[in-house]
Amino acid sequence: DASVGRMSIVTGGAGATSADTCIDGFTITGGAKANGGGMFNYSSSPTVTNCTFSGNRAEGSYGVYGGGMYNYSSSPTVTNCTFSGNSATSQKNPTYGGGMYNYNSSSPTVTNCIIWGNSAAQDPEVYKGQGTPTYTNCVISGDTSVISADPILGELADNGGAVQTMAISIAGSAFRAGLAPGVHTIDGKSVTIPATDARGVSFDVSADI
Repeated sequence: DASVGRMSIVTGGAGATSADTCIDGFTITGGAKANGGGMFNYSSSPTVTNCTFSGNRAEGSYGVYGGGMYNYSSSPTVTNCTFSGNSATSQKNPTYGGGMYNYNSSSPTVTNCIIWGNSAAQDPEVYKGQGTPTYTNCVISGDTSVISADPILGELADNGGAVQTMAISIAGSAFRAGLAPGVHTIDGKSVTIPATDARGVSFDVSADI
């Protein structure tokens, strides 16, 4: 939690790849920076799994992008993650990508993810820019190319496990809608869907998003 200062919670190191850099089972909250309040990736493509991005802010006077995650020349593998309640705000210039911002050929592989309830002046959930994100079994508000019905998310809270999470409702669109656990090839990339969620609870039938 970086609520006492202005900084990204996580910065992807230059040249990091999904094979050698993995962030798994974290709640990333309270970050505040002009670009990428939660996570800032620059020429970096880590694997991010079972993480919650909530309450992060991109804010400032100029060039405000990516409250939850900012990708520049980066194509991270993002799996079983939730982006909700992140924002991009500026007093002077338009803002983009409250949940995720992609720029300069950034093409993340996003699987079993919820991107919902983020805010920015333009493209409040995801700004694609010059990139081509690949979405598989995702819930994204306002994007009819994927599941766009309400996942009915709970607040960030202690739902069991080591970190706070945002519970989904069994009546929501994310329940039992995920790609099954195991190794899958998506857009030429090997993507591993874990057998448990961020709490360490096993998926008993099929994966939730």
